[in-house]
Amino acid sequence: MIRLDAKDRKLLSELENNARQPNTVIGRKIGLKSDVVQYRINRLKKRGVLSAYLGYINFHKIGYIDFGLYVSLVRCSSEQKKRFIELVKGIDNVSYFANLGGNFDFIIGILARNSLEFHSIANKINNEFGEYINEKEYITRISLHHFQRKYLAKFKGKKTEFYFGGELGNYSLDDLDKKILFLLATNARMKIIDIASNLEQPHSTIMSRIKKLEKAKVIRGYYALIDSEKYGYLNYNLTLKVKNIQSSDEKKLFAYCKQCESITWFIRALGPWDYEIGIEVENQENLQKLINDLRDVCPQIIKLELCTIFKTLKYSLYPFKE
Repeated sequence: MIRLDAKDRKLLSELENNARQPNTVIGRKIGLKSDVVQYRINRLKKRGVLSAYLGYINFHKIGYIDFGLYVSLVRCSSEQKKRFIELVKGIDNVSYFANLGGNFDFIIGILARNSLEFHSIANKINNEFGEYINEKEYITRISLHHFQRKYLAKFKGKKTEFYFGGELGNYSLDDLDKKILFLLATNARMKIIDIASNLEQPHSTIMSRIKKLEKAKVIRGYYALIDSEKYGYLNYNLTLKVKNIQSSDEKKLFAYCKQCESITWFIRALGPWDYEIGIEVENQENLQKLINDLRDVCPQIIKLELCTIFKTLKYSLYPFKE
């Protein structure tokens, strides 16, 4: 298990809030020289704590819906499971893909413009591996709020609101916008000069396009993908089914999740459950306390199921190569 010192924690917190910050800016905030900041970043990447830098795209603005497909596999050899993983990772519309423990083996996030497009993509997976799929569930995610890891460090300054959802928009992207979004969704720390060189465009054009996408809130921010398991935390996805919950009750539930140190995301969903909550805790005792607190905050909970998140296999909020 990797041990993080106070500087590492502050560095991770800064990168999680805004991954595009230059090392000089981060250094001033946490009391390190820029070359030392880069040294620590490289060390955290080498140790697997920092795995990627992601542009946070609100794809609702450009007409996409986030669908979730949960599957469990049976009679599936390690070689067949490897082929399943490669198939899913290779589908352009797959934005999130993770290996789970619990009732399901995998969670697959699929971006589609409507239910028919989602059904076509899900069918592609089913046609290839239907004989091995024992159980599956479909959900539609209405919105997701991603919360900064408050347990890392006390964050000073304005926090970025990482969010997707709301009314489906029709913001028009041209080919250059799409290429910029793909690059930033893949590597949010990519320098403007490198994006311009990669796309063979003037530096000023790339700057102008990014600012326009940020102003329209298509780009909500830039954050670091952190693997908390590397420093000893347990990762879970908790699904909640509720009964007769009022808007005031939901606001109370959301407010609790937003301030809780151990909760990293809050999803409103349509399907077999109503909410999904991301949890990172040091031990089972803390997990049980959090679950008890959730039941106190929201007595309307009638079903609660926990899945361990073992490994994130793919994550990009704009995975479209074309």
